[in-house]
Amino acid sequence: MVNGKVGFGKDEMCSYKLSHNSAVHTIVLTLLWQTTAAGRYFTRGANTLKLAGKRIFFIGAFVDTYQGVNHLRSGNAEGVIRSGENLGIGAAMTFGGPIGFFGGLGALGVQYGIDNGYLIPGVYKPDWQTQGICFVAGTEIQMGNGSVKNIEDVVLGDIVLTYNLSTQKIEQNAVLQVDKPIHLDLVEINFANGLMNTNTPDHPYYVKGKGWSSVNPNKTKEHYKMDVKQLEKGDTCFVYDSKNDELLEVVITTVTHKKEKTQTYNLTKIANNSNFFANGVLVHNKYNPVLENKEVFEEENQEK
Repeated sequence: MVNGKVGFGKDEMCSYKLSHNSAVHTIVLTLLWQTTAAGRYFTRGANTLKLAGKRIFFIGAFVDTYQGVNHLRSGNAEGVIRSGENLGIGAAMTFGGPIGFFGGLGALGVQYGIDNGYLIPGVYKPDWQTQGICFVAGTEIQMGNGSVKNIEDVVLGDIVLTYNLSTQKIEQNAVLQVDKPIHLDLVEINFANGLMNTNTPDHPYYVKGKGWSSVNPNKTKEHYKMDVKQLEKGDTCFVYDSKNDELLEVVITTVTHKKEKTQTYNLTKIANNSNFFANGVLVHNKYNPVLENKEVFEEENQEK
């Protein structure tokens, strides 16, 4: 299912990853919209359909332009190019007559084939926008104003608490990107103070005497090119004490694996520091700008 976008192709709005089952869904909906715009070629007296199709195009064009600006600001060249491609295809299909419509149809097919490795498997490059290390909905994030907000409710521009490892000071920084991939492989980590986090096993925690550590260091290395230690029962992590504005030590009591298809969330980019507090516990927000979340999901499904 495609949520929150009227436009063309695969992309994200306001840097949020769109939830969709496959690119096929997006293309089918796009074709329906553009068929409406091109209705005059197939239907007698389709002026109303023609006008409606043009209006839909202008909405999609605004969204794609807005996305392109966001990509440009974040330095995502591939995203800028894709937004431009989507805008061009939509314009051709809406205003280009029969040639433009069928040409755009062919362009969508080629775009889908390349994106999914069907046409040129050897040079297949997944979508840049994938963030594998994540937490489940309901995970509370420590905000800069002293409040907490569920991770699924955090938006771009929100100010969250982070930790500067160099100065060893707690800082307030803005969220620059939020993502919400689907995962199958999760772990429940319980702490001695009663806290519990549910996240992907490759998500790093900051551990006393070890530094950044995850339940599955090999996957963290494979997915994010980040060397971490083994996170395990008995490790001492750090939790934020809001009353005294300081970090306290907390011990992991259990680590339990679970296989369950789950919507997850991550504060993928944060200004200045690459960490935040999940249910009070200091964690990394490492992401991979190359690896496609689809690949991580398929990999987890194979291990199920």
